[in-house]
Amino acid sequence: MVTSEPASRNVQPPVHLMDEKKQAIFEEFKKQVFALDLNEKQKNWCDDKCLKRYLRARDFDIKKSLNMIKNTIQWRATYKPDEITPESISKAAAGGSLYQRGIDKFGRPMMFVTPALDKHSQADPETSIKMLVYFLEKVIALMDENVETQVWVLDFKDYQAKNMPPISMSKHMIEILSNHYPERMGIGMMVNVPKVFKMFWGLISPVIHPNTKQKIIFIKDDQDLKDTFNQLCDNENTEKRFFGQSEWTYSHDQYWADEKVWDENRRNPKPE
Repeated sequence: MVTSEPASRNVQPPVHLMDEKKQAIFEEFKKQVFALDLNEKQKNWCDDKCLKRYLRARDFDIKKSLNMIKNTIQWRATYKPDEITPESISKAAAGGSLYQRGIDKFGRPMMFVTPALDKHSQADPETSIKMLVYFLEKVIALMDENVETQVWVLDFKDYQAKNMPPISMSKHMIEILSNHYPERMGIGMMVNVPKVFKMFWGLISPVIHPNTKQKIIFIKDDQDLKDTFNQLCDNENTEKRFFGQSEWTYSHDQYWADEKVWDENRRNPKPE
């Protein structure tokens, strides 16, 4: 089900409670995960919140959750998502089709996607996928202790058929999001959605998990956009294209200079 009516929306993060049965399942799952041959870095990554996300993603089925997290551990060991650098994805990011900016009222980092500005994925889909993964890692690094999810805003203004990425690339991105970053989607807001994308959506939506689909909002008009952003963000920090007051616009040179500084500080934190 795709949420479309403002009255039915709840933009707040859910509260995940653990009853005795789920707690027992969690303890057994944790025992099995730490029985795997993990290095110290992998053990640190498998903290309690991480393990609970994998359990929720597979409805607390230990066998399925264990298989899922083993696949992610292997993927992270080979793909090395936390080692992607801004330099390696700069060309893909140059158009401003994907960037992170600010947090919502609930502390969730916000990602902004403008597919019409993507001039890179057709020619080099692998780097575009790498860029997505880089920003997924970044928003997780930005999250406070009590925050686990992020907000995505996809603005389809000026989107045309020529902007469609390869279907294989889109499915690969969805697989990465679903299989290796479970329970990280807070809200996915679809803005200015044209008919041509609705056709594309019909092709890719079958591979999206039903729980994720329920978090996707199709904005129907300008008033709907204003109302939804007002629930999520302070108006002074919202870009004007979303009827906010902020004059901020994406400038790649400035954004990427800041990005390099942030990434360097993340990798080599200065001693306090």
